[in-house]
This record gives sequence, structure tokens and C-alpha cells, in this order.
Amino acid sequence: MSKTTIDGLKVRESSSSKRPVETVRSSSHAIDMMKRPTSTKPVVSRQRQALIDSIDSIKRKNSTNEFLDPVQTFDFDSEYVDNASDFTTGSDWSDLLGDLEQVSIGEKNPKAKERTSTNNFLNSWGEDGQSDFLNQGSDDGIEQPGPPTRAKRPHHKKRHLARNITIAFICLLIIGGGVVYKWGDELISRLTGGKSGLWDAIVSVVSDEVPFAEDQNGRTNVLIFGTEGYNMNGDTAHGTHDGAQLTDSIMVASLDQKTKDVALLSLPRDLKVPMACSVGKINEVFWCNNQDGTNEQAGAEALMKQVGDVLGIKFQYYAHINWASLIDIIDTIGGITVTLDENIADYDYTGAVAQAGVPIQVNGEQALGLARARHGTQGGDFTRGNTQQKIVEAIISKVMQNGIGAGEALNILNILGDNFRSNFSTDNIKAGVRVLTDFNVANIRQVPLVDYETNTFYMTTDTINNVSYVIPSAGVNNYTKIQEYVAEMFSSNPTAREHARIAIYNASGQYGVAGAERSRLQDDGYNVVSIGDTTTGSCASKYCVYVVGQDFPATTTALAERYGISVKSGDELPSDIDPGETDIIILLGFSGDAA
Repeated sequence: MSKTTIDGLKVRESSSSKRPVETVRSSSHAIDMMKRPTSTKPVVSRQRQALIDSIDSIKRKNSTNEFLDPVQTFDFDSEYVDNASDFTTGSDWSDLLGDLEQVSIGEKNPKAKERTSTNNFLNSWGEDGQSDFLNQGSDDGIEQPGPPTRAKRPHHKKRHLARNITIAFICLLIIGGGVVYKWGDELISRLTGGKSGLWDAIVSVVSDEVPFAEDQNGRTNVLIFGTEGYNMNGDTAHGTHDGAQLTDSIMVASLDQKTKDVALLSLPRDLKVPMACSVGKINEVFWCNNQDGTNEQAGAEALMKQVGDVLGIKFQYYAHINWASLIDIIDTIGGITVTLDENIADYDYTGAVAQAGVPIQVNGEQALGLARARHGTQGGDFTRGNTQQKIVEAIISKVMQNGIGAGEALNILNILGDNFRSNFSTDNIKAGVRVLTDFNVANIRQVPLVDYETNTFYMTTDTINNVSYVIPSAGVNNYTKIQEYVAEMFSSNPTAREHARIAIYNASGQYGVAGAERSRLQDDGYNVVSIGDTTTGSCASKYCVYVVGQDFPATTTALAERYGISVKSGDELPSDIDPGETDIIILLGFSGDAA
């Protein structure tokens, strides 16, 4: 090992093995004395040229990815320093020693060592690194090189970019999720009258099904009423409709969740009722009680109470819809096919024209015209109610047959969000979806209060104090007959709905058997109109049943199953029995025992 000095200053310790150089203090006065400018053009000595060549060799190795020590040292052999004047002539050793000092700092401070590794030092040299080094002069105005710059690491930038994109994407998901949740929560809240929100809907999906509430007869009754205008506020193209809160359409849907039987009944808007606050018509009740449109629930509950008093039923739910939304809903599902029971020729008002019994294709605007038409019809407002029921059936039929896509479903939800209010909860909506599963539109029955084909009239028209009204046929505010009729038609028992007139004759010779059978049949919903005696032995079995009127399929099938017999035609009825106005005759045979 040998030491090389310049004017007594230790510069390098040489060894056969490469080791980091010792720290050189840059504050030595001897170094300042060495910086002597000689000429404008620096002279490169032999030893310095050898040093440059050595550095170039190291850079070439680094560029070919050969192994380099974390701190590369430069080996000065003694032969390079046999003449100190060669080193000092025209060169600035303070720069070189400063670089060597930065290298030696890495030995004492690992972090500094990492920052000042030879790789970074060499990478800081430009393509013209030699000329930069050669052009370093003394402090005669020539700019001195700064500390080595840190090498660029593109892979770090890529990592940072990926991280930033991920963070931005997560933020967008959070913001978007919040917006969607707020929209869904407000939508469900509007649809359910504030009873439920989006979280309730999520819970309903994963929880056990909650069925609809029912009345004492096991049926669910829903009041459906419609108001005018383009939206729930009654806005129109010419401002706000002055009758926007009048319920010009009132419909009742009665549902049996088990059998999926649905009955639809419409009430005329001009029906005279006691709860109205102006001229006394039923279409005022909602308007009278919802405080100029600010209390939806109060108006709906008042209307449910009034309609329930008229029909003799109890409502569990209500649904308020803006009938103008029919245009958007029907157009969304691609139109509907409607077959009406009555002719419509309303040329002067709605422009609706349709022929009874003929299926017609209509779009949303045409369907709305039919729903509003009462002029140019036989039944006026009764015809309009019947037409509205047909339109509802057509919409359900189209959805059940063709289904709806996700886009259509979302569009319909948006439409209903602006045009539909109810007291349904999300549990009720889930139950409704179940009912619609495999639903048969044929299970929907229309219950008319006025039927011109059968001459059935439970209501009529009248003029009172120069105002035209619809009143019960039994008289103003006399709803008894209407309630009896509705009880039969809203029954879940099909035999009760057919209301076939049954007569019972005792052919057994035993006393009281006909009366006892009548009680049993009436308890089960049958309509027994008379009992009597006939020739003993005219029925050879326990029971003989004859159908003498029109077909009553539900009643005929039920009696055949009840008695275990085959039902006979009225032509086989014993000659001593006059059927009169009855539809079905039952003979009790020799034993008279009840089934």
C-alpha cells in the first residue's frame, strides 16, 4: 500500500483491492492555493487523460449492464503521480476532489451513499461528458458543475399514474353510487308515498316475502284514481289545469292472492255522495281533503273512505296516477291492442272512434283519447269507465306476453316516479311481482254497475237543482243493492260470483230435508231462492241436479264435485216440476242425507 500526496495533501490510498476513498476535507487552504489559472485553453496532462479513459471504460461497462459496485472507486497507480506538476498544470483539482468527497460521504451515510452511487454519477454525464469535464476551469468566471442529478425512473411514474387512475376511479364510483342511491331513494319514496326508500327495497329483496294486507274475506282491495294534467301538479300546455285535483277516473281492483283472481269496477265521476264539498260529486272528495294538493295522503284516505261506504268494502291500498302518463307508458312498451265492449264515435271531443268486438292497435295518444271518451257512446261515463278497464287489461297483457327489457323498465320507473303516488311499501311491490308471475289476464273480471246487454242497472242518472248527477237506482245515498252485488262479485268463491238461482225439492218423503240443505248451501255462498216438495221417488239417488237456464260452469262443476254425480240437462227434469225463473234444480232423493 502506498500513499500519494500533492504538496503534503493526501489524495489517494492505493491498494491491490478496490476500496472506497477516504473523505477529503474540502476546506484545506492548500487546495485553494492549487487553483491557479494558466491559460484560456486548459491543457490535458497524460495522467488526467488516463483518468478520463478510465471513466469512459466504466461508462461503457454500465451501458452494457455489467456489474458495478455501489460506489465505484478510481485506482491511481503511483506511475501516474510521479510528477505533481503534470496534475496541476491548467486544471482545477477542487472539482475532482469535491466529486471524490461526495463519493466518500456514502461510506458514512447509507442514505447519502444511495443518492450518490456511481451509477447516478455516471448517468449525470451527458453525451459530451468528456468535453464538459475538460472545460472545467478554475474560478475565473467559468460555471462550475452542480451536484450529480438523480436518474429518472420511468417505472415509478407508471406506478404513480396507475395509482392515481385507481384513486380517481374509486372516487367516481363513490360519487356515482351516491348519485344513483339518492335518485333511487327519492324515486321509491315518491312511489310509496314516503313509506319506503331504496334501503327498504334492498332489504325486501333479501328478506322473506310479506303478502298484501287482506280484508275479512281474504281479498286485497286497491283504490285507483286518476287526475288530469301532464304531471301530478296539473301542468298543461296552457298553464295549470284548474281541475287538476279532480278525480275524473275512479277504479277499484280487488285481488285474491292465492287464486290470482282480479275484479275491476269503475265508479262514475258524477256520483252524488255526502263527503263532497262543492256540488256534491264524488270526483271532488280528493280535492276537498288534500288541502289544494299539499296533502296527498289525507285526500287519498278520504276518497277511500267514501268509495268504501258506497261499495261496502274496506280498502287496504291506494294508487294515484296521472292519466296523461298513459301516453309515455304505452309508447314505451310499443303500443297495445284493445278490444272494447261498446262502440265509440267521439268525433267532436277526443276524436276517438272504435268498433265493439274488433281488436285495434293504438299508441299512447290514441289510448288516452279512448280513456277520456264519453261522448258518442251509449253509456257515457259508464262506457268511459269500462274502456279504462280494457286499457289496463291491454297494458298488463302486453307486458306479460312480451316482457320488458331493462331500459324499458327503467324508463317506466322514471315515468311513474313523476306520475304515480301510492301507500304501497317495497314489501308490497315485491308481493305484486310474485302475483304477476305466471299471471293469466283471463283472471281479470270486469264488474259493471250498468250492463245494457243484461239490462242490469245499479245506477242511473238524475237532475237535482239543475245539476246532473249519477245516483243509485234505489235512490240518493241508498247503496244497499250495490253493496250486495259487489259482495257477490268480489267474492273469491266462483259459485257466489255466478249467482245462479237454485231451487231445492224434497223427493225423499222425509220432513225438513230441503230446508236443512238450503242452509248448508247458503253458508257456502250459493244463491238458493226457493224450496219445496215433489213426487216421492222422482230422484232415484241421493241427489239429482238439473241445469235449466244458461251455463253456470263454476256452479255446475262445484255441485257435481259436492254430490259426486253428473249434472243433467233441464230437458230431463221431471214434468211435474216447473223451473220458473230458476237456473238450477236440485232434487233430494230417498234418504235426504246431506253431502
